[in-house]
Amino acid sequence: MQYKGKSGKLYRLTNEIGQGGEGIVYGINGEYSSVAKIYKPEKFPNEEARRSMEKKLIAMTDKRLRYRFDGHIKLAWPKDVLYDGGTFVGFIMPRIDSEYKIFNMYRNDDIRKRIFPTYNWKFSVQAAYNLAWLVNYLHMNDVIVGDLNPNNVSMDRQGLMTLVDCDSFDITYAGHRYPCTVGLDEMLPPEAQQIRVIEQFNFSRESDDFALAIHIFRLLMNNYDPFGAVLVDQYQASSSDMTTNKAIAKGECLYVRNVLGKRLPPNAPSLSILPMDIQKLFRKTFDYNEITAKKKIAERATADEWMYALWPIAGEPGINRYLKECSRGHVYPAHNARCPWC
Repeated sequence: MQYKGKSGKLYRLTNEIGQGGEGIVYGINGEYSSVAKIYKPEKFPNEEARRSMEKKLIAMTDKRLRYRFDGHIKLAWPKDVLYDGGTFVGFIMPRIDSEYKIFNMYRNDDIRKRIFPTYNWKFSVQAAYNLAWLVNYLHMNDVIVGDLNPNNVSMDRQGLMTLVDCDSFDITYAGHRYPCTVGLDEMLPPEAQQIRVIEQFNFSRESDDFALAIHIFRLLMNNYDPFGAVLVDQYQASSSDMTTNKAIAKGECLYVRNVLGKRLPPNAPSLSILPMDIQKLFRKTFDYNEITAKKKIAERATADEWMYALWPIAGEPGINRYLKECSRGHVYPAHNARCPWC
């Protein structure tokens, strides 16, 4: 297969590397550092949809956002637009060799131990800081992630992070906005939970801030979800969990406020195990209800605030005065009298 770039450059595609719901990723002959994503025919129900995506990809390639830092690719940012006989079909992006996802880091199981054999809690703090840095970098460049779901955050064995599926981002370029039109319920803020068609929701920095806080919570709290809870009936017997999106819509985060008829899952850690400045950022973001949700959108912790709060733990090398280690090798915040993970 051979396709032409927007400036006439020819790309000869080789083997299939992988595929998702929207497209297939191929290698490129003579260009190991890049790959091509070719959209599946069903991606575009009509020519208007195809043209809209073409304009967005052209804007993204024209924007020329820096995607490599210290030798590591942090964004699978589009580099060129592909055509087949004049018809837009896909784009070129950097090759991402990271084979794991962020949920492999925040899962407290044997899979995490296999992937990250020297893992301790500081690794999760560093991952949280790196994600906050990435989101802050994008916000500074008029880019909103929008669909900040776990499958779009790749990681390698060193814990280095890359955002993929960048073609879904919500970007502004040359005064024109190209929206994100997809999202995962469990990562969407309360103002998006009431919208039946996600294409009608305007993603914002604040919606990114909400999803970022969920990722950071899962990383720091052993994969517990801030809106995860168990329903309790009148006899105090637990029943099925409430669906996460309804809990988000109602602001039912039991780590920051009490909710009648619900309790935390068994063995869930208390928010108090975290340093106070980190606790405050979670409260800023998750302490709301159905009535106050819209009023508190602007109060959410920003990516920049998360960077500032996480850096003392994530960035200090060697012996860190903010951390302790128990006899079993668990690392935890130093203000705790005993290990919260034992």
